[in-house]
Amino acid sequence: MIDIDANFDLTQVDRAMADVEARAKRLAPAFRELRRPLRVDQRAHARGEEGPDGRWPPRSPFTEARRQSRNRSVKTHRFDVLRRGEARRHSTPKHLLGRLPAAILVTVGELYVRATSRAAWSGVHQYGGNAGRGRRVRIPARPFLWLSEGLLRTARDVLGSYVLKGWNR
Repeated sequence: MIDIDANFDLTQVDRAMADVEARAKRLAPAFRELRRPLRVDQRAHARGEEGPDGRWPPRSPFTEARRQSRNRSVKTHRFDVLRRGEARRHSTPKHLLGRLPAAILVTVGELYVRATSRAAWSGVHQYGGNAGRGRRVRIPARPFLWLSEGLLRTARDVLGSYVLKGWNR
């Protein structure tokens, strides 16, 4: 009969596991790295006029006609004179949500990255609802704040590599 006695020193493995656990609790650096891809992803949704379930509903004929008339006034460079004698060009949104995609604020914490809209009226576009004076106009949902598969893959790669850096120390 052969008797084998083996001792293993697992202190390095224990340290690596503790570092991985600690890094998983402090993900702010990885989330900061995801700010730009998140912002780009959200703007792409509005530019492509698509939600998680596909293309947005079409504009109403009234909205489309109003949009076309506004675009013509911008092309002719109509100016307004402000109180101080300054001139300002009328801006007309070329995209359906106008400046809404640019109003996205991305914040980072130890355990989150969050994209929120600074526009008070963004909820009616995200979820649909009634809007306008007297709330007589029904706006269909046009979700622009959602996570695409590409962004989720990027997040998985960034977060995975950040947590695994604990093993390389």
